[in-house]
Amino acid sequence: MLGWFKRNAEDEESTTLPPEVQAAIDGASFFVRPADDFDRVVVQLAGWNGFIHDDEAARRFLQSAFPELAEAQLRRAVRYLASKVGNHLRQVAAGSKPTRRNWVNSW
Repeated sequence: MLGWFKRNAEDEESTTLPPEVQAAIDGASFFVRPADDFDRVVVQLAGWNGFIHDDEAARRFLQSAFPELAEAQLRRAVRYLASKVGNHLRQVAAGSKPTRRNWVNSW
């Protein structure tokens, strides 16, 4: 009965993003390109070509850039990238310049 409430360790590990994928998404650059109906966001990971962000384009890009990702990891990476894009859009709308956190400015 107590086994019902235990998490399966294999399921939990399968959704964990590899460090290189997380670092690539964290280091991504975002560029807002105004359009008539809505603003488009160009996402560019270091060393890769940029793409206009939407969930399907992000999925295709991450799948081709990191073919070793399992399906659950790929879904998580797409959601993580979408949250980074959303955060960037909120900062742009608020008029603040997004700052990167690193060892230089976090003392």
